[in-house]
Amino acid sequence: MHTLIKNTSFQTLLVVLLALMFGSTMPLPFAKAMYTTSLFLKDILMLFLPFAVFIFISTTLLHFEKKGWLLVCVLVLFEMISNTFASIAAYGLSFLGSDFYNASALSPLETTLTPFFTIIDIKPSFWRVEYGTFLGVVVGLFIPYVHVPKIEKTLKSMKIFVTLIFSKGFARVIPLFVFGFFLNLMKTSDFFPLLLQGGRAIMIMLIGLIAYLFLLYFLAAGLSLSRTLLFIKNALPAGLTGFSSMSSAATMPVTIEMTEKNLNNPNFAPMIIPATTNIQQVGDCFIQVFLCCVILYFFGVGIPDFGTFLVFLSVFVLARFTTAAVVGGAIFIMLPIYQTYLGFNAEMTALILAFNMLLDPIVTSSNVMGNSALCVLFERVWNSIVGRSTALKKAA
Repeated sequence: MHTLIKNTSFQTLLVVLLALMFGSTMPLPFAKAMYTTSLFLKDILMLFLPFAVFIFISTTLLHFEKKGWLLVCVLVLFEMISNTFASIAAYGLSFLGSDFYNASALSPLETTLTPFFTIIDIKPSFWRVEYGTFLGVVVGLFIPYVHVPKIEKTLKSMKIFVTLIFSKGFARVIPLFVFGFFLNLMKTSDFFPLLLQGGRAIMIMLIGLIAYLFLLYFLAAGLSLSRTLLFIKNALPAGLTGFSSMSSAATMPVTIEMTEKNLNNPNFAPMIIPATTNIQQVGDCFIQVFLCCVILYFFGVGIPDFGTFLVFLSVFVLARFTTAAVVGGAIFIMLPIYQTYLGFNAEMTALILAFNMLLDPIVTSSNVMGNSALCVLFERVWNSIVGRSTALKKAA
Protein backbone atom coordinates (compact mmCIF):
# COMPACT_ATOMS: atom_id res chain seq x y z
CA MET A 1 0.00 0.00 0.00
CA HIS A 2 2.86 2.34 0.85
CA THR A 3 4.41 1.71 -2.57
CA LEU A 4 1.08 2.45 -4.29
CA ILE A 5 0.69 5.76 -2.45
CA LYS A 6 4.19 6.83 -3.58
CA ASN A 7 3.35 6.04 -7.24
CA THR A 8 3.02 9.28 -9.24
CA SER A 9 0.28 7.91 -11.48
CA PHE A 10 -1.77 6.89 -8.43
CA GLN A 11 -1.24 10.33 -6.88
CA THR A 12 -2.34 11.99 -10.12
CA LEU A 13 -5.52 9.91 -10.16
CA LEU A 14 -6.25 10.93 -6.55
CA VAL A 15 -5.87 14.67 -7.16
CA VAL A 16 -8.00 14.45 -10.32
CA LEU A 17 -10.77 12.73 -8.34
CA LEU A 18 -10.39 15.28 -5.55
CA ALA A 19 -10.73 18.17 -8.00
CA LEU A 20 -13.76 16.57 -9.69
CA MET A 21 -15.58 15.94 -6.43
CA PHE A 22 -14.81 19.13 -4.52
CA GLY A 23 -13.34 21.58 -7.04
CA SER A 24 -16.51 23.55 -7.71
CA THR A 25 -17.08 24.20 -3.98
CA MET A 26 -13.48 24.90 -2.90
CA PRO A 27 -12.82 28.44 -1.60
CA LEU A 28 -11.76 30.81 -4.37
CA PRO A 29 -8.49 31.99 -2.67
CA PHE A 30 -7.35 28.38 -2.24
CA ALA A 31 -8.22 27.53 -5.84
CA LYS A 32 -6.33 30.61 -7.07
CA ALA A 33 -3.29 29.64 -4.96
CA MET A 34 -3.27 26.13 -6.45
CA TYR A 35 -3.74 27.54 -9.96
CA THR A 36 -0.85 29.96 -9.40
CA THR A 37 1.34 27.06 -8.24
CA SER A 38 0.50 25.04 -11.36
CA LEU A 39 1.31 27.97 -13.65
CA PHE A 40 4.57 28.57 -11.78
CA LEU A 41 5.63 24.93 -12.25
CA LYS A 42 4.72 25.12 -15.95
CA ASP A 43 6.75 28.31 -16.42
CA ILE A 44 9.77 26.79 -14.64
CA LEU A 45 9.53 23.79 -16.94
CA MET A 46 9.39 26.01 -20.04
CA LEU A 47 12.53 27.82 -18.86
CA PHE A 48 14.41 24.55 -18.30
CA LEU A 49 13.38 22.70 -21.48
CA PRO A 50 15.64 24.31 -24.13
CA PHE A 51 18.72 23.38 -22.08
CA ALA A 52 17.38 19.86 -21.43
CA VAL A 53 16.63 19.25 -25.12
CA PHE A 54 20.14 20.42 -26.08
CA ILE A 55 21.70 17.96 -23.61
CA PHE A 56 19.55 14.99 -24.65
CA ILE A 57 20.13 15.42 -28.39
CA SER A 58 23.86 16.08 -28.17
CA THR A 59 24.55 13.11 -25.85
CA THR A 60 22.36 10.79 -27.96
CA LEU A 61 24.39 11.62 -31.08
CA LEU A 62 27.63 11.27 -29.12
CA HIS A 63 26.60 7.71 -28.26
CA PHE A 64 26.67 6.74 -31.95
CA GLU A 65 30.12 8.34 -32.48
CA LYS A 66 31.39 7.69 -36.05
CA LYS A 67 30.83 3.94 -36.10
CA GLY A 68 28.48 2.14 -38.44
CA TRP A 69 27.20 5.35 -40.02
CA LEU A 70 25.13 3.49 -42.61
CA LEU A 71 23.40 1.38 -39.96
CA VAL A 72 22.78 4.47 -37.81
CA CYS A 73 21.38 6.51 -40.71
CA VAL A 74 19.11 3.71 -41.88
CA LEU A 75 17.97 2.98 -38.32
CA VAL A 76 17.19 6.61 -37.51
CA LEU A 77 15.31 7.03 -40.79
CA PHE A 78 13.42 3.80 -40.16
CA GLU A 79 12.37 4.92 -36.66
CA MET A 80 11.30 8.34 -37.94
CA ILE A 81 9.11 6.67 -40.56
CA SER A 82 7.59 4.25 -38.04
CA ASN A 83 6.79 7.07 -35.58
CA THR A 84 5.37 9.15 -38.44
CA PHE A 85 3.04 6.39 -39.64
CA ALA A 86 1.81 5.77 -36.09
CA SER A 87 1.07 9.49 -35.69
CA ILE A 88 -0.76 9.71 -39.03
CA ALA A 89 -2.83 6.63 -38.15
CA ALA A 90 -3.88 8.25 -34.85
CA TYR A 91 -4.70 11.52 -36.63
CA GLY A 92 -6.95 9.67 -39.07
CA LEU A 93 -8.61 7.73 -36.24
CA SER A 94 -9.40 10.98 -34.42
CA PHE A 95 -11.56 12.08 -37.35
CA LEU A 96 -13.34 8.73 -37.48
CA GLY A 97 -13.74 8.64 -33.71
CA SER A 98 -15.30 12.12 -33.53
CA ASP A 99 -18.48 10.62 -35.02
CA PHE A 100 -18.74 8.33 -32.00
CA TYR A 101 -17.77 10.29 -28.89
CA ASN A 102 -20.15 13.13 -29.77
CA ALA A 103 -21.72 14.82 -32.75
CA SER A 104 -20.62 18.28 -31.66
CA ALA A 105 -17.81 19.72 -29.59
CA LEU A 106 -18.27 21.29 -26.18
CA SER A 107 -18.42 25.04 -25.92
CA PRO A 108 -14.99 26.66 -25.59
CA LEU A 109 -13.86 26.72 -21.96
CA GLU A 110 -12.55 30.04 -20.72
CA THR A 111 -10.31 30.58 -17.73
CA THR A 112 -12.04 32.09 -14.70
CA LEU A 113 -9.24 31.89 -12.16
CA THR A 114 -6.48 34.48 -12.37
CA PRO A 115 -3.04 33.70 -10.89
CA PHE A 116 -1.55 35.84 -8.14
CA PHE A 117 1.62 36.19 -10.25
CA THR A 118 3.41 34.68 -13.27
CA ILE A 119 7.10 34.46 -14.27
CA ILE A 120 6.75 33.56 -17.95
CA ASP A 121 7.63 37.12 -19.03
CA ILE A 122 11.22 36.71 -17.82
CA LYS A 123 11.96 34.17 -20.58
CA PRO A 124 13.89 35.86 -23.45
CA SER A 125 12.53 35.43 -26.98
CA PHE A 126 15.58 33.47 -28.15
CA TRP A 127 15.21 30.88 -25.35
CA ARG A 128 13.20 28.33 -27.35
CA VAL A 129 13.13 24.54 -27.67
CA GLU A 130 13.74 24.74 -31.44
CA TYR A 131 17.07 26.51 -30.92
CA GLY A 132 18.11 24.01 -28.24
CA THR A 133 17.32 21.20 -30.70
CA PHE A 134 19.40 22.79 -33.46
CA LEU A 135 22.36 23.43 -31.17
CA GLY A 136 22.19 19.87 -29.82
CA VAL A 137 22.33 18.42 -33.36
CA VAL A 138 25.30 20.61 -34.31
CA VAL A 139 27.27 19.78 -31.15
CA GLY A 140 26.37 16.08 -31.21
CA LEU A 141 27.52 15.67 -34.82
CA PHE A 142 30.64 17.83 -34.51
CA ILE A 143 32.20 16.65 -31.21
CA PRO A 144 33.02 13.03 -32.31
CA TYR A 145 35.21 14.40 -35.11
CA VAL A 146 37.26 16.76 -32.93
CA HIS A 147 37.24 14.33 -29.98
CA VAL A 148 37.56 16.57 -26.91
CA PRO A 149 37.19 14.17 -23.95
CA LYS A 150 36.57 16.97 -21.46
CA ILE A 151 33.55 18.29 -23.41
CA GLU A 152 32.17 14.78 -23.90
CA LYS A 153 32.53 14.05 -20.19
CA THR A 154 30.84 17.35 -19.28
CA LEU A 155 27.88 16.68 -21.59
CA LYS A 156 27.41 13.18 -20.17
CA SER A 157 27.53 14.56 -16.61
CA MET A 158 24.95 17.18 -17.56
CA LYS A 159 22.69 14.45 -18.94
CA ILE A 160 22.77 12.72 -15.56
CA PHE A 161 21.88 16.03 -13.90
CA VAL A 162 19.03 16.79 -16.33
CA THR A 163 17.62 13.26 -15.99
CA LEU A 164 17.61 13.67 -12.21
CA ILE A 165 15.77 16.98 -12.54
CA PHE A 166 13.06 15.22 -14.55
CA SER A 167 12.83 12.01 -12.50
CA LYS A 168 13.32 13.49 -9.01
CA GLY A 169 11.88 16.94 -9.71
CA PHE A 170 9.26 17.52 -12.38
CA ALA A 171 7.96 13.95 -12.43
CA ARG A 172 7.34 14.13 -8.66
CA VAL A 173 5.25 17.32 -8.83
CA ILE A 174 2.97 16.22 -11.67
CA PRO A 175 0.01 15.74 -9.27
CA LEU A 176 0.43 19.29 -7.96
CA PHE A 177 0.78 20.58 -11.54
CA VAL A 178 -2.44 18.84 -12.60
CA PHE A 179 -4.43 19.77 -9.48
CA GLY A 180 -4.39 23.53 -10.04
CA PHE A 181 -5.46 23.30 -13.68
CA PHE A 182 -8.24 20.82 -12.91
CA LEU A 183 -9.52 23.16 -10.21
CA ASN A 184 -9.62 25.89 -12.84
CA LEU A 185 -11.65 23.65 -15.12
CA MET A 186 -14.10 22.83 -12.35
CA LYS A 187 -14.49 26.53 -11.53
CA THR A 188 -15.12 27.25 -15.21
CA SER A 189 -18.04 25.02 -16.20
CA ASP A 190 -19.61 21.59 -15.96
CA PHE A 191 -16.63 19.36 -16.62
CA PHE A 192 -18.42 16.01 -16.46
CA PRO A 193 -19.68 15.95 -20.09
CA LEU A 194 -16.03 16.18 -21.17
CA LEU A 195 -15.16 13.18 -18.97
CA LEU A 196 -17.99 11.12 -20.46
CA GLN A 197 -16.85 11.88 -23.99
CA GLY A 198 -13.25 11.31 -22.93
CA GLY A 199 -14.05 7.77 -21.79
CA ARG A 200 -15.58 6.95 -25.16
CA ALA A 201 -12.59 8.47 -26.96
CA ILE A 202 -10.12 6.39 -24.89
CA MET A 203 -11.95 3.18 -25.82
CA ILE A 204 -11.78 4.07 -29.52
CA MET A 205 -8.10 4.92 -29.15
CA LEU A 206 -7.28 1.57 -27.48
CA ILE A 207 -9.10 -0.40 -30.18
CA GLY A 208 -7.22 1.55 -32.87
CA LEU A 209 -3.88 1.04 -31.10
CA ILE A 210 -4.38 -2.73 -30.83
CA ALA A 211 -5.31 -2.88 -34.52
CA TYR A 212 -2.22 -0.87 -35.47
CA LEU A 213 0.12 -3.10 -33.44
CA PHE A 214 -1.49 -6.18 -35.01
CA LEU A 215 -0.80 -4.68 -38.44
CA LEU A 216 2.89 -4.21 -37.55
CA TYR A 217 3.20 -7.86 -36.54
CA PHE A 218 1.29 -8.93 -39.66
CA LEU A 219 3.82 -7.07 -41.82
CA ALA A 220 6.75 -8.42 -39.78
CA ALA A 221 5.39 -11.95 -40.28
CA GLY A 222 5.33 -11.56 -44.05
CA LEU A 223 1.51 -11.31 -44.19
CA SER A 224 1.14 -14.76 -42.63
CA LEU A 225 -1.65 -14.90 -40.04
CA SER A 226 -0.26 -17.97 -38.26
CA ARG A 227 3.22 -16.43 -37.96
CA THR A 228 1.63 -13.16 -36.82
CA LEU A 229 -0.09 -14.89 -33.91
CA LEU A 230 3.15 -16.73 -33.08
CA PHE A 231 5.17 -13.49 -33.12
CA ILE A 232 2.63 -11.78 -30.84
CA LYS A 233 2.65 -14.76 -28.48
CA ASN A 234 6.47 -14.63 -28.30
CA ALA A 235 6.55 -10.86 -27.65
CA LEU A 236 3.63 -10.72 -25.20
CA PRO A 237 5.71 -11.39 -22.03
CA ALA A 238 7.77 -8.27 -22.83
CA GLY A 239 4.59 -6.23 -23.30
CA LEU A 240 3.21 -7.42 -19.96
CA THR A 241 6.51 -6.60 -18.26
CA GLY A 242 6.39 -3.11 -19.76
CA PHE A 243 2.83 -2.67 -18.52
CA SER A 244 3.78 -3.52 -14.94
CA SER A 245 7.15 -1.72 -14.84
CA MET A 246 6.09 1.38 -16.85
CA SER A 247 9.67 1.57 -18.14
CA SER A 248 10.88 0.52 -21.60
CA ALA A 249 14.47 0.66 -20.35
CA ALA A 250 13.77 -1.67 -17.42
CA THR A 251 11.94 -4.05 -19.78
CA MET A 252 14.81 -4.10 -22.30
CA PRO A 253 16.35 -7.47 -21.26
CA VAL A 254 12.96 -9.19 -21.61
CA THR A 255 12.29 -7.39 -24.92
CA ILE A 256 15.62 -8.63 -26.31
CA GLU A 257 15.01 -12.20 -25.16
CA MET A 258 11.47 -12.35 -26.57
CA THR A 259 12.37 -10.62 -29.85
CA GLU A 260 15.21 -13.07 -30.52
CA LYS A 261 12.57 -15.79 -31.00
CA ASN A 262 11.06 -13.89 -33.95
CA LEU A 263 14.31 -13.09 -35.78
CA ASN A 264 16.21 -15.02 -38.41
CA ASN A 265 19.41 -13.80 -36.79
CA PRO A 266 18.89 -13.65 -32.98
CA ASN A 267 22.06 -11.56 -32.58
CA PHE A 268 20.21 -8.71 -34.26
CA ALA A 269 18.06 -8.07 -31.17
CA PRO A 270 20.90 -7.12 -28.73
CA MET A 271 22.24 -4.73 -31.36
CA ILE A 272 18.97 -2.99 -32.33
CA ILE A 273 16.71 -3.05 -29.23
CA PRO A 274 19.03 -1.00 -26.95
CA ALA A 275 19.54 1.60 -29.69
CA THR A 276 15.81 1.97 -30.35
CA THR A 277 14.28 1.62 -26.88
CA ASN A 278 14.12 5.38 -26.33
CA ILE A 279 13.53 6.57 -29.92
CA GLN A 280 11.01 4.01 -31.18
CA GLN A 281 7.75 5.09 -29.60
CA VAL A 282 4.88 3.76 -31.67
CA GLY A 283 2.50 3.60 -28.72
CA ASP A 284 3.55 7.01 -27.45
CA CYS A 285 3.12 8.66 -30.85
CA PHE A 286 -0.25 7.02 -31.48
CA ILE A 287 -1.68 7.87 -28.06
CA GLN A 288 -0.26 11.40 -27.81
CA VAL A 289 -1.43 12.47 -31.29
CA PHE A 290 -4.90 11.00 -30.74
CA LEU A 291 -5.23 12.71 -27.34
CA CYS A 292 -4.06 16.04 -28.78
CA CYS A 293 -6.73 15.91 -31.50
CA VAL A 294 -9.43 14.81 -29.06
CA ILE A 295 -8.59 17.54 -26.54
CA LEU A 296 -8.62 20.23 -29.24
CA TYR A 297 -11.96 18.87 -30.42
CA PHE A 298 -13.44 18.86 -26.90
CA PHE A 299 -12.32 22.41 -26.21
CA GLY A 300 -14.08 23.70 -29.32
CA VAL A 301 -10.90 24.35 -31.32
CA GLY A 302 -11.42 21.41 -33.66
CA ILE A 303 -9.06 18.76 -35.04
CA PRO A 304 -6.20 20.50 -36.94
CA ASP A 305 -6.34 20.58 -40.73
CA PHE A 306 -3.80 18.38 -42.53
CA GLY A 307 -1.44 21.26 -43.35
CA THR A 308 -1.25 22.34 -39.71
CA PHE A 309 -0.85 18.73 -38.65
CA LEU A 310 2.10 18.16 -41.03
CA VAL A 311 3.96 21.17 -39.60
CA PHE A 312 3.33 19.87 -36.09
CA LEU A 313 4.25 16.30 -37.10
CA SER A 314 7.64 17.29 -38.51
CA VAL A 315 8.65 18.81 -35.17
CA PHE A 316 6.88 16.16 -33.09
CA VAL A 317 8.70 13.22 -34.73
CA LEU A 318 12.11 14.88 -34.44
CA ALA A 319 11.42 15.69 -30.79
CA ARG A 320 10.88 12.00 -30.02
CA PHE A 321 14.68 11.63 -30.21
CA THR A 322 15.09 13.98 -27.24
CA THR A 323 12.79 12.31 -24.74
CA ALA A 324 14.16 11.19 -21.40
CA ALA A 325 14.11 7.54 -20.40
CA VAL A 326 12.20 8.22 -17.17
CA VAL A 327 8.55 7.75 -16.25
CA GLY A 328 6.68 10.86 -17.36
CA GLY A 329 9.82 12.42 -18.86
CA ALA A 330 8.82 12.36 -22.52
CA ILE A 331 5.68 14.42 -22.06
CA PHE A 332 7.66 17.38 -20.69
CA ILE A 333 9.58 17.69 -23.95
CA MET A 334 6.31 17.64 -25.90
CA LEU A 335 4.40 20.31 -23.94
CA PRO A 336 5.92 23.39 -25.64
CA ILE A 337 5.41 21.74 -29.03
CA TYR A 338 1.72 21.27 -28.28
CA GLN A 339 1.48 24.88 -27.18
CA THR A 340 3.40 26.33 -30.14
CA TYR A 341 2.05 24.26 -33.03
CA LEU A 342 -1.40 23.19 -31.80
CA GLY A 343 -2.32 26.18 -29.65
CA PHE A 344 -2.69 24.30 -26.37
CA ASN A 345 -3.65 26.49 -23.41
CA ALA A 346 -2.83 25.73 -19.77
CA GLU A 347 -5.97 23.65 -19.21
CA MET A 348 -5.38 21.52 -22.31
CA THR A 349 -1.79 21.00 -21.15
CA ALA A 350 -2.94 19.80 -17.73
CA LEU A 351 -5.47 17.46 -19.30
CA ILE A 352 -2.99 15.73 -21.61
CA LEU A 353 -0.46 15.54 -18.78
CA ALA A 354 -3.04 13.81 -16.58
CA PHE A 355 -4.00 11.41 -19.37
CA ASN A 356 -0.32 10.70 -19.99
CA MET A 357 0.28 9.68 -16.39
CA LEU A 358 -2.90 7.60 -16.10
CA LEU A 359 -2.25 5.79 -19.39
CA ASP A 360 1.50 5.33 -18.84
CA PRO A 361 1.32 1.50 -18.40
CA ILE A 362 -0.48 1.20 -21.75
CA VAL A 363 1.93 3.63 -23.42
CA THR A 364 4.95 1.67 -22.21
CA SER A 365 3.61 -1.77 -23.08
CA SER A 366 2.58 -0.64 -26.58
CA ASN A 367 6.03 0.91 -27.09
CA VAL A 368 7.65 -2.39 -26.09
CA MET A 369 5.38 -4.46 -28.34
CA GLY A 370 5.96 -2.03 -31.21
CA ASN A 371 9.72 -2.09 -30.67
CA SER A 372 9.77 -5.88 -30.88
CA ALA A 373 7.74 -5.94 -34.12
CA LEU A 374 9.76 -3.16 -35.71
CA CYS A 375 13.04 -4.92 -34.88
CA VAL A 376 11.86 -7.85 -37.01
CA LEU A 377 10.77 -5.47 -39.77
CA PHE A 378 14.09 -3.63 -39.60
CA GLU A 379 15.99 -6.93 -39.94
CA ARG A 380 14.19 -7.54 -43.23
CA VAL A 381 14.85 -3.98 -44.43
CA TRP A 382 18.53 -4.12 -43.45
CA ASN A 383 19.08 -7.51 -45.07
CA SER A 384 17.50 -6.15 -48.23
CA ILE A 385 19.79 -3.09 -48.23
CA VAL A 386 22.93 -5.12 -47.49
CA GLY A 387 21.98 -7.72 -50.12
CA ARG A 388 21.40 -5.05 -52.76
CA SER A 389 24.66 -3.30 -51.86
CA THR A 390 26.57 -6.60 -52.19
CA ALA A 391 24.94 -7.31 -55.54
CA LEU A 392 25.91 -3.85 -56.83
CA LYS A 393 29.53 -4.38 -55.77
CA LYS A 394 29.67 -7.72 -57.58
CA ALA A 395 28.14 -6.17 -60.69
CA ALA A 396 30.73 -3.40 -60.65
